[in-house]
Amino acid sequence: MRLTQQQLHQAPSTCTWAALDAPVLSACLDDLAHARGTSARRRHVRLAAMHAFFHSAARPVPSHRGLIQRVLAIPSQRDDRTPLALVTGTEIEALLAAPDPHTWAGRRDRTLRLRAVQTGLRVSALTGLCWQDVTFGTGAHVSCQGQGRKTRGTPRRPDAITA
Repeated sequence: MRLTQQQLHQAPSTCTWAALDAPVLSACLDDLAHARGTSARRRHVRLAAMHAFFHSAARPVPSHRGLIQRVLAIPSQRDDRTPLALVTGTEIEALLAAPDPHTWAGRRDRTLRLRAVQTGLRVSALTGLCWQDVTFGTGAHVSCQGQGRKTRGTPRRPDAITA
C-alpha cells in the first residue's frame, strides 16, 4: 500500500481505524487501476479482500460501525469482457459433417454434436446423458442435469430425432 503510506505519511502497519476511511481505500483502488494498469478483475479481488476484512471487523470493533459501512459501500467496477466468438454456419456444417456416418461411432458423434449445437449443452451434460433421458413422440425432449444440479429439459428438433 505505497499510496496509503504517501497519503497518510505513516506505514500501513501503524494506521488507525480512522485513517483507513473509504476515500483513502478508494484512492488506493483507483491507483491500482490507473497508475499501475491492473485490470478491473484484479481491482475487484482487492476490494473483496477489503470487504472481507472490514466485514469481519464489524463485531469486534463496533465503535467504528460508520467507517466500516462506508468501506463496505465501495462499489465494484464493471469488467469489460470481450464478447464470445460465435461459431459460423459453415463451421457448424463442417463439425457435423466430420464424423463418418457409416459407422456406429460416427453416427453417435454426429448426434452428440447436433444436440450440442442445437441446445448449447455443456460437454459434461452431454456425456452424462442416458437413454432414459430421451423422450420421443409428442413433446420430444431430452432431460439432463445442468449447472447447479438443476434439471433442464431441452426440446428435440426433427433432424435430431431422426439422428
